[in-house]
Amino acid sequence: MPTFLAGILLMLSLSLSGTTHATLLDCNVLPGSVGDAVTSNLGCQILSPLDGAATDATTGDPSHWLVNTAGNTGFFGISDWGFDGRWTSPGMNSSSLASFDGNRHRGQWTLDTEWDYGDLLFVFRHRTGTNLVGFLMTGMSGEYTSPFTKPPFSFPGAATRNISHISVYYRPSETRTVPEPQTMLLLGAGLGLLAFMLRRGKRQRPRPAL
Repeated sequence: MPTFLAGILLMLSLSLSGTTHATLLDCNVLPGSVGDAVTSNLGCQILSPLDGAATDATTGDPSHWLVNTAGNTGFFGISDWGFDGRWTSPGMNSSSLASFDGNRHRGQWTLDTEWDYGDLLFVFRHRTGTNLVGFLMTGMSGEYTSPFTKPPFSFPGAATRNISHISVYYRPSETRTVPEPQTMLLLGAGLGLLAFMLRRGKRQRPRPAL
């Protein structure tokens, strides 16, 4: 009996581990053209299995979010994505960095022009028969269409599935080094003293004999 229970616990732990660290598939090696659904992007990944219907919850410790744990590395090898907000339908958008003008099938996206980002990730979700699709973005604006097409997904009927939500994740650009005020004051004082010494040296220089 103990051996049987141990086997059950092992299978359960492996199952939970597989769910936490689901594999990420490169869109470009799958049938269909999901990678072209959003412009402009640097890459496209789909969470496996293709019919997993996962959701990218953003509650609790960010290090445990699916977007940061998928494939043991997080989407696109990044495990410290920050969550900005989520578009759920026309007029319903909690993202402060990205705006979406369109519907659940297609539209345009635009970023805040004053935002200088390091990395930007859009995660698309439908529901049944599909799974999360992530796009590593570039640029400040572009277009999107639903990536939930057949193929690579397999669901009843041929119609493209609509978008349930688009989540916006980001990493800020590297912080620029800005001199502190004390440093600027010392630098200014030093330059002023140097200029004073140069002027004084010129006045005290002996005149040549006639």
